Amino acid sequence: LIARDRTIGAISAQSFQPRAFDESHRRLLESLAGLIAVSLENARLYEAARRQLQELIVLKDIATAGTEATTLDALITRVTEIVGDAFYSGNFGVLLIEQTTGDLVTHPSYRGKQGRVPPNAGITGRVAATGQPWLAPDVSLEPAYLDSDEASRSELCVPLRVGDQVIGVLNAESTLLAAFEETDQRLLVTIAGQLATAFEKVRLFEAEHAAREQSEALYEVARTL
Repeated sequence: LIARDRTIGAISAQSFQPRAFDESHRRLLESLAGLIAVSLENARLYEAARRQLQELIVLKDIATAGTEATTLDALITRVTEIVGDAFYSGNFGVLLIEQTTGDLVTHPSYRGKQGRVPPNAGITGRVAATGQPWLAPDVSLEPAYLDSDEASRSELCVPLRVGDQVIGVLNAESTLLAAFEETDQRLLVTIAGQLATAFEKVRLFEAEHAAREQSEALYEVARTL
């Protein structure tokens, strides 16, 4: 099966009878192989284009969520909904580092098992500690994996950083082996960057809102006095 001068597979016919095939069969299979290769390549290109369009829509929706959100909880919840509905419906979400303990804690919007992960524990803990993404096609081969969900077979985790500080991770798991590819990793890294930028905007908004409320409270006290 040759598409764009590249071998993408093979087509084979076998028989229990000796000398079952002749030159006409070879020519027939060659013709079929050409048609099949073209069809497969067209399907691959269509799927790649569909995926790219879906990614662009997701990134646009996240950008919109970043401008509309007024709290961090609302922002994380909306981003989890957007990305989860489009790509990772089963097990996906944000884990944030708890400042007092250093544990990673699943956000209430996390799609999957809720809980906390001690520092440096599991794939999520290692990603938070090192600031490096981790793509695990088969979690049973990863000594670091924490068996928090016995149905999971593969995992993809990327750090969520604001400036130079890692504040959490974006994590996706699947019941299928090798469910994630490099394209998924690049997408989550991009989403993490968008989310970090939106974090800064929302935190500034919250700080300004708190300062304004404090000023109004002080004004009321002064006016009363």
